[in-house]
Amino acid sequence: MLGQPVICPAAGGAAAAAANLSALRLTCLVPSGSPAARIRPSDLDLLLGTWLARTAATTAPAGRAGQLLQLQAAFSRSPAVSELHSEAPRRLVLLLGLRLAARAAVGIEDDEEDLFYETGRTTQALLQALAAPGPPRALSPPFLAAMLCSCTSQGSAAAWGRVLGSVLKGFGPYKFTGGVTELEQHMVALDRVTGDQVLLRQLAHMLCQELLTLPQGPLPPAAASAAAQAHAKRSVLAPLLCVAAAVDPLAVLRAGSGFFESLGGGSSGGGGGYAPSGAAKVSAAAAGMSPATGLFTCLRSYPSNAGEADGARRILTALLGRVGEAMHQVAKRLAGLKAAGLPAGSGREVLLSWLAAVAAANEMRCKGGEYSALQHLLGAPDGFMLTLTAAVLRLTKPFASGYLTEHPKFGDLLTKHLNPSYYASHSHRLGSAVLETTLSGQRGSPAAAGAAGQQQQQQQQWLLAADPAAAAGAASFISEVFFMAQRYLHVGLMPAVHRYTKLYSHLWERYTTAAADAAAAAGGSAQRLPPPPELSLVHDCSIAQLLQPDMAADAVQFAVLEIVWLADLLTSKPQPDKNSSSSSSVLSLVPESVLSDAAAWLTFVIQQGQSEQLAAVPIGLLMRSLVTVLEHPSEVRSLLVVAKVVQLLLVMLAPQVNLERRTRGALGRSNLSPGEMALVASVLGTSAAQQQLVPALMRVYGQADFVVGLDVDRDDYDKFTMRHQIDQILEELWRDERCRECIRQHATASAAAAAAAAAAAGAGTAAAGGVPGGLFAGFVSAVLNDLMYLFKDSLERLADIKQIEDSKADAAAWAALAEDVRADKEAFYRGQQRTAGGFMALARTTLELLNTLSGDAVIARTFLQQPLLGKTAYAALHFLELLVGPRCQSLQVANPGRYNFDCQALLLSMVQLATQLGKHAEFLQALTEESEFDPKLLQTAVDLLNASHAYAAADSLAAVLAAAVARTSSGRRAKQIKRQRTSAEAGAFNSQFSAMAAQPEGDASQKLRRLGRELRDLRGKTRLPVAAAAACYVRQDAERPDKVRCVISGPQDTPYEGGLFVFDVYFPPGYPNVPPLMVLETTGEGRARFNPNLYADGKVCLSLLGTWHGGDEASKWNPSSSSLFQILLSMQGMIFVEDPYFNEPNVERMRGTSEGNITSMRYNAELRLHTLRWAVLELLKKPPPGLEELVQHHFRVLRGVFASRAGRWLREAAQADPTGTFYRRMVKVMGEVVERLAEL
Repeated sequence: MLGQPVICPAAGGAAAAAANLSALRLTCLVPSGSPAARIRPSDLDLLLGTWLARTAATTAPAGRAGQLLQLQAAFSRSPAVSELHSEAPRRLVLLLGLRLAARAAVGIEDDEEDLFYETGRTTQALLQALAAPGPPRALSPPFLAAMLCSCTSQGSAAAWGRVLGSVLKGFGPYKFTGGVTELEQHMVALDRVTGDQVLLRQLAHMLCQELLTLPQGPLPPAAASAAAQAHAKRSVLAPLLCVAAAVDPLAVLRAGSGFFESLGGGSSGGGGGYAPSGAAKVSAAAAGMSPATGLFTCLRSYPSNAGEADGARRILTALLGRVGEAMHQVAKRLAGLKAAGLPAGSGREVLLSWLAAVAAANEMRCKGGEYSALQHLLGAPDGFMLTLTAAVLRLTKPFASGYLTEHPKFGDLLTKHLNPSYYASHSHRLGSAVLETTLSGQRGSPAAAGAAGQQQQQQQQWLLAADPAAAAGAASFISEVFFMAQRYLHVGLMPAVHRYTKLYSHLWERYTTAAADAAAAAGGSAQRLPPPPELSLVHDCSIAQLLQPDMAADAVQFAVLEIVWLADLLTSKPQPDKNSSSSSSVLSLVPESVLSDAAAWLTFVIQQGQSEQLAAVPIGLLMRSLVTVLEHPSEVRSLLVVAKVVQLLLVMLAPQVNLERRTRGALGRSNLSPGEMALVASVLGTSAAQQQLVPALMRVYGQADFVVGLDVDRDDYDKFTMRHQIDQILEELWRDERCRECIRQHATASAAAAAAAAAAAGAGTAAAGGVPGGLFAGFVSAVLNDLMYLFKDSLERLADIKQIEDSKADAAAWAALAEDVRADKEAFYRGQQRTAGGFMALARTTLELLNTLSGDAVIARTFLQQPLLGKTAYAALHFLELLVGPRCQSLQVANPGRYNFDCQALLLSMVQLATQLGKHAEFLQALTEESEFDPKLLQTAVDLLNASHAYAAADSLAAVLAAAVARTSSGRRAKQIKRQRTSAEAGAFNSQFSAMAAQPEGDASQKLRRLGRELRDLRGKTRLPVAAAAACYVRQDAERPDKVRCVISGPQDTPYEGGLFVFDVYFPPGYPNVPPLMVLETTGEGRARFNPNLYADGKVCLSLLGTWHGGDEASKWNPSSSSLFQILLSMQGMIFVEDPYFNEPNVERMRGTSEGNITSMRYNAELRLHTLRWAVLELLKKPPPGLEELVQHHFRVLRGVFASRAGRWLREAAQADPTGTFYRRMVKVMGEVVERLAEL
């Protein structure tokens, strides 16, 4: 049995082997018919001993190795048994061969280490013969098999186990500087020992022993990591698996401080210096960050000599390829083990059980996710896991390649072998995957994890059973390998990718900062030094293994197969096994990591310039599958996964995006490799890209606000980044006429739908929920929301930067500051610099997309329907005011290009938007209806354009201004077209939450029980505060208890005082295991951002909701103790505060400083204006349905408060804004508020 030590290769164990040996006493008949002569094995041993003694001094080489070769030579000269025609000679030759081999094996069992031979003389001689490339010094497989026939005791079995271990130990520690020859010797030896069934069975036994030592239950992360690291060192396969090049991130981070010490031009005492040209000096600490560093550091001009470096990289990838293939062959032979006395499939079960146990022991490698990959460097080394992953992926190559190339043999692969019920029936193979969130949004239960743990413990008994494969209920080998490869992609490959990506980005950022500081210290005249050689080492060593051609190709094909498989599940929707899940959807079984890992891997490959790896996969099939995923939001509910798909689509369409390695050609076009050009052409040529992709992306764009189960401390998800990527994809698609026509068709349909909704509202008919105009209008509305957030946020950060620059300009005053104050201001300055440039780049891309769309005559009609019309008019006026108004001086930073800021270019882009839509009477009317409409402001913009010689833009804007003023002077302002509001605007429950609630959920009993208890408690032990100074109110949908509306009144002595702020809350499937979703509805239709944590598009940033970075676990959502009551109190106490400006990350350090106080005062004045306009006046005009009584009562009670506070608020507005803009607007709004309050 494989769970027991191997003694003898013969069936029946040691006793049968001994009996067989005694039966080999032969009776040979003399040809003349003389009496029989009995020949005993001892007689042959005496004969062989005499022969060896006589020939040792004459012809045989010296030592144990010579004797071994001499015995093998005699063995090989023996006549073949098949050539003998009678039984007696055949038996004699067989006995002679066995005795020759037994003589050769003498001493293996009692061999001991000595001063000169680490493994003993006999074993060392055997190892030399195993590693010899060919005759006459090589050990032949038949002779090795005959030697193993002497393995008849526990001692001899252990001895041969040591031989096997010694062969594997020969691989490590391998430094790659020995080249191919040294590695090939070890490969030859490994091939010979694993090619023998006896030694292969011994290897299986050793892996079984390892399996028993691996952790079988959950452990704390630190303990689990220590166990995994210990296994990676002591495993019998560890020397082979550790022949790796991937860098150790922890070693790099420890040594990283010395990488940039010489950027000022001086030499570093820490050895981290380097010269601008010629040979590079690598720090001693960096040289030890990977076993492969010596291959590069030995080069004379690394990394400046590209030819030498490329040659070293080729050698390294070739060596790693041989190692991966060797591990694959070992795994393949184990899977096909057919030793005598073993049931079929036993070797396969050992291999799969060991692989599953190693994967389970390294699950903590995924703990940090993508966002915090460097904060959780746990588990076995990346190199160990990558080599093992390469072997597993190679096992998938036959069926993955066969299916993608449409080989008839694998036509039924998806239906016959890849059944998702495997996740339930074989949870012992999957570890904590049963606890992962699935593609349908469900989370595994602790009970499922407990069941998986019990199956893992039973695994030990299964291996000791008479038929291990049958006891484990094994599926087909294709099924086992497919799902095992998923686990290794998740715990092996992708954590290594995330660690490398974050590590290199971290080092690159440190380099650019250090280089910029060095240049600034030199007065800006010094030439920027090239990156330190350690950066090249990190890249070359890691990429050589991550993108080793064989492994990369296997991983690409497997990732594509996964995506195609999931798309097939979405379209065919087969029902799962009756025992696998209570859900009606098979996607309730599939972990979301399956799709996110596949998409992230393909993205990484393309971003690293390896587009040619996708040449072997059918791009049309891949595109159809990706679009299918986007077209099924009700099944694939995780936006974290969708974001990965969007990123993959972007790099497939535009591989050159965001790659600094690209160079600009003379005509300004990015250079693409032939593989990348072929990829882009293939993608655009698919029907999926031409017809289905556009609506799918628009739908995703609108859904990006709400992510169920999001944890921003772990998940690398940002809706602005994903939307920015969609913007870029649409810009790429717009260049293709077929795709452009598809966009026009959706815009036309949206314009017609919006017109119908407006007509229905005018007739008093209830319109459908959601954004009027449907899909395209909702998409454009979200684009406008993003533009307003990104544009204003980046400009405000530029104003903060300008403040600090002005303070630093007074060198004496700056030096006089306390050291801690100066350090806080410097840190604030750095933080705003890092963020401003990124946000400005996103804002410019978003504005370019809007200009592209609004410039098309067909699509422009969509912008002329409400609510897009008013929102677009506000955006044009508001940002023109920021760029040319009284505050524009605050944007004149020292180095605007560093922040992607070009005031003139931005002004022209904003003017383009205004003038393209200004051709239409509807837009002109909307401009005049906005409270920010100021003809003087527009005339200032015209004058600035003329002064900068942008005459065409100036004339166009002047024409728009004249037409708008004419409308105002004719008395038609706010009278001709009274804007109709649809049911969605009139206070209906959030449309996206309503769409989520309409999707099938399955068993919601746990959620409803918890909600019922929470809402009862709000009237009891956790009663909400209700007072004139501050209050919270909650309303529940009578038919859908998971749809809740909350109202928070602005606390006294805050800029929110007196206002009512309406929030919609939806409790998604999985609650309370996941936090609820929450959105602010009081935003002035996207015009007002009330807090750094409350966005103009309604997003609520709070650590309890998983949408804000929590300081510790106590501040995050806890399913057992967190509740809606806790959320509301946190918001009232942490968001609606006296000085909300300091809620912004990195801004708290500015509290108490002159710059911080000035900005906070202005911030509060703007918030007070927004509160009066949108949280008071707008509610008085149009209270949301169901809240009419609350609004009336609230403002009736606070009528006197508004009257007493008016004078103070006006004085604060005048003090905060010397230009008088806030004061004038406050007077107007306050007057309207007083009039409305008087009517109550």
